[in-house]
Parts: sequence; structure tokens; C-alpha cells
Amino acid sequence: MSKMQKPKRVPKLPSGLLLVDKPEGFTSHDVVAKLRGIVGTKSIGHTGTLDPFATGLMVLLIGEATKLSNSFTDGDKGYKAQVFLGQTTDSWDVTGEVSSTADPKIVLDLDNDRVEQVTRSFLGTHQMDIPAFSAKKVDGKKLYEKAREGQVFELPKKAMTFKEVNSYCRPEPQILQFDVLCSKGSFIRSLAEGIGQKLGCGAYLKALRRFYSAPYRLEDALTLDQLSEALGDGVVEEAVAKQVQQSHAEKLGASFIAMADVFPGMTTMTVKGRDETLLSNGQIPDELHRRLVPIQREVNRAQQSRQIKVLRGSSGGLLSLVEIHPCQRAKVKRIFNDD
Repeated sequence: MSKMQKPKRVPKLPSGLLLVDKPEGFTSHDVVAKLRGIVGTKSIGHTGTLDPFATGLMVLLIGEATKLSNSFTDGDKGYKAQVFLGQTTDSWDVTGEVSSTADPKIVLDLDNDRVEQVTRSFLGTHQMDIPAFSAKKVDGKKLYEKAREGQVFELPKKAMTFKEVNSYCRPEPQILQFDVLCSKGSFIRSLAEGIGQKLGCGAYLKALRRFYSAPYRLEDALTLDQLSEALGDGVVEEAVAKQVQQSHAEKLGASFIAMADVFPGMTTMTVKGRDETLLSNGQIPDELHRRLVPIQREVNRAQQSRQIKVLRGSSGGLLSLVEIHPCQRAKVKRIFNDD
């Protein structure tokens, strides 16, 4: 006599994006691991790491949304930064060992206008040193591995773009605070170190909080505790999955973004019936090609590629991302399964 099969358990949320407010002391991997337990699935990823000492917005990808990880890496990031003036550390942040200390009088004598002028001098794109304690690879080895082994090496440089510096203030002589908007791959630790060098007193990044990861904002995020409380401790069984997942998604409000709602500024089309089946199998239907003609002309004129979001007529879910390149026939970039 065969054993009775246990009901299949499914995630507590449908595929989509989840906005999380990362706590201090957690690695990005810690956040993913914690959420796997809360949501009830191993299929969770993220769109960009935060150092353990940093807090704030992380965009987590659930289920089919993990296929979108590369689509979010190019977006701008916004941070609230706190810089400590008068000391340097080997990691260029608060977690490192102090490597130099300036005469306190130098910091006390720094004019606020001068400090702000130096900070704003980094606006624009600059070739800057990458911190020694970073995951950047040189000769196949991560820099932080070389640094921890005590190796002496020349720091590699890269282009970093700082687009805005706002909410500048200096509440104490040694503390500098500001909001900064930057491009992907720009190190705020490098900015803090550069400010200290220009001022002649040294500096390190004391605190960092991400408030923006294009196009999403921290005010819509929930903490891990809030998410755990909202989703509960139980499990979801397959028979009632759709209803429960939808109920949970609605409960999370703006912190959960359904697949159909990602890339809010992207041109969206819907396919139905046989065309939906064809596109699900990687073929762009003739009717969709015809609808894409005006966009293809715009792309040809601008000589700039675009992506189109295609939804399922049967469920309203995200079916595909279609790529249009200048003077080329449109092609399927990604296909998403329906939950």
C-alpha cells in the first residue's frame, strides 16, 4: 500500500519584487537566507549588495523575478552618507583598523564652506581608487582576499559618477553628512576617502543608508521583522496557493511589486490566445511584429535599443521582454512562466 503523499507546499508570495530595509550587521546573503525562510522558497535573489555595516533598501527578487537580476544593475543608487573627518582606516569605513589620525586642530579649523566645496567637487565622473577591502577581482583574486593576506598592491581605478549631493550638513566638527545620488558601481567609501585627502585631514565612511535603487525608494520597504509578521509562520498548500499568495501580496502594499508592474516606464503590450502560446515558446507572432513597427522606426531613427514588456492576455501576468535593436528584427530577450 503506497504512502499518502504530503500536499505540495508553495511560496507565500507570487513571483515579483520585494523591497526590504536591511538592518545593520547583516550581509546581503544573510538577508536572502532569512527571506527564504519567511517566504518559503529558495528562489530568491537580489539586485545589488550592501556592506554589512550599511542599512537601507535592498530589492529582492522572488521566483520568476530572479531572471531579472541583470536588468536592475544599471540603475542609479541614492545614499545617506556620514563621513568621519580626521582619521583614516584600512577599509575606508568604520569597520576597519585606524591607520592614521590627524591633529584635532586641523579638523576644528576646517571651514564649513570649504568642506562643502570639496564635497561638491566630486560631482561628475572621476577616475577613483577602488577600496582595498572590496570584491573587485585583480588577477583572478578578490581585493579583500589580497588585503587580508597582507599583500601590498596598487589599487585599481574605475570611473565613478556622482550626480547629486544634497542635504549637506556638519552637525559636529568631525562629522559630515550628505545625501548622494550615484551611478552603479560607485563606491561611497572612495568618495569619503577622496574628501579626506582633499581636505588634508583624512576621512572614512562612518555610516551608510541606501534610500533609492532606481526606480524604488526606501519609504516603501519593510523590515525583516515586519515581513515575518505579515506573512506568518505557517505554510501554504498548493490547493489554496493563488488566493493566499494574492492576499499576502496585498497585505504588503507598496513593498511588493508584481511581475506585471516591474519597469513602470516601459512600453507595455498584451497578447492573447494563439499569440500568447507562440510567444511562450519563444516565437514573436506576426501580429505582434506588426504592432512593433512604429517602435522599430523610432529605434532606427534614434539608433538606441529598447525593450518592450509583453503581458499575458489570459492572466495579466508578465510573459516576456522583447528587445528591439536598430535595423534588426525584434527578438525575445526573456520568457517568464506564469505562477
